[in-house]
Amino acid sequence: MRRYEPGSRETEADRLSNLQSLHRKLEENLILLVRRQKDATAWEVPHAEVIDTRDTLQQVCNPLLS
Repeated sequence: MRRYEPGSRETEADRLSNLQSLHRKLEENLILLVRRQKDATAWEVPHAEVIDTRDTLQQVCNPLLS
Protein backbone atom coordinates (compact mmCIF):
# COMPACT_ATOMS: atom_id res chain seq x y z
CA MET A 1 0.00 0.00 0.00
CA ARG A 2 1.45 3.35 -1.02
CA ARG A 3 1.39 6.16 1.49
CA TYR A 4 0.30 9.66 0.50
CA GLU A 5 3.04 12.27 0.62
CA PRO A 6 1.84 15.88 0.33
CA GLY A 7 3.71 18.21 -1.96
CA SER A 8 5.87 21.07 -0.80
CA ARG A 9 4.10 24.23 0.27
CA GLU A 10 6.92 26.32 -1.16
CA THR A 11 6.25 27.00 -4.83
CA GLU A 12 8.27 28.40 -7.69
CA ALA A 13 6.43 31.71 -7.19
CA ASP A 14 7.72 31.82 -3.59
CA ARG A 15 11.29 31.16 -4.69
CA LEU A 16 11.08 33.90 -7.35
CA SER A 17 9.22 36.34 -5.04
CA ASN A 18 6.46 36.61 -7.65
CA LEU A 19 3.85 38.79 -5.90
CA GLN A 20 1.44 38.51 -8.86
CA SER A 21 0.98 34.73 -8.59
CA LEU A 22 -1.87 33.02 -6.75
CA HIS A 23 0.45 30.04 -6.20
CA ARG A 24 2.39 31.50 -3.28
CA LYS A 25 2.32 31.65 0.50
CA LEU A 26 0.55 28.27 0.66
CA GLU A 27 1.64 27.80 4.28
CA GLU A 28 -0.55 30.73 5.39
CA ASN A 29 -4.29 30.56 6.03
CA LEU A 30 -6.80 32.61 4.09
CA ILE A 31 -10.14 33.49 5.68
CA LEU A 32 -13.08 34.78 3.67
CA LEU A 33 -14.98 37.67 5.28
CA VAL A 34 -18.11 39.29 3.86
CA ARG A 35 -20.50 42.10 4.73
CA ARG A 36 -24.04 40.96 5.45
CA GLN A 37 -25.38 44.14 3.81
CA LYS A 38 -23.59 46.34 1.29
CA ASP A 39 -23.57 49.42 3.53
CA ALA A 40 -22.68 47.55 6.74
CA THR A 41 -19.44 48.36 8.52
CA ALA A 42 -19.04 44.96 10.22
CA TRP A 43 -17.47 41.96 8.50
CA GLU A 44 -18.32 38.31 9.26
CA VAL A 45 -17.56 34.78 8.16
CA PRO A 46 -20.24 33.64 5.67
CA HIS A 47 -22.67 31.09 7.05
CA ALA A 48 -25.91 29.41 6.04
CA GLU A 49 -28.18 26.69 7.34
CA VAL A 50 -27.82 23.41 5.44
CA ILE A 51 -31.23 21.80 5.10
CA ASP A 52 -30.55 19.05 2.55
CA THR A 53 -27.28 17.25 3.28
CA ARG A 54 -27.09 16.09 -0.34
CA ASP A 55 -26.57 19.71 -1.47
CA THR A 56 -23.11 20.84 -2.45
CA LEU A 57 -21.56 23.94 -0.91
CA GLN A 58 -22.21 25.82 -4.15
CA GLN A 59 -25.90 24.87 -4.11
CA VAL A 60 -26.24 26.11 -0.53
CA CYS A 61 -24.46 29.42 -1.26
CA ASN A 62 -26.12 30.35 -4.58
CA PRO A 63 -29.33 31.74 -3.00
CA LEU A 64 -27.23 33.80 -0.58
CA LEU A 65 -25.24 35.41 -3.39
CA SER A 66 -28.20 36.50 -5.50
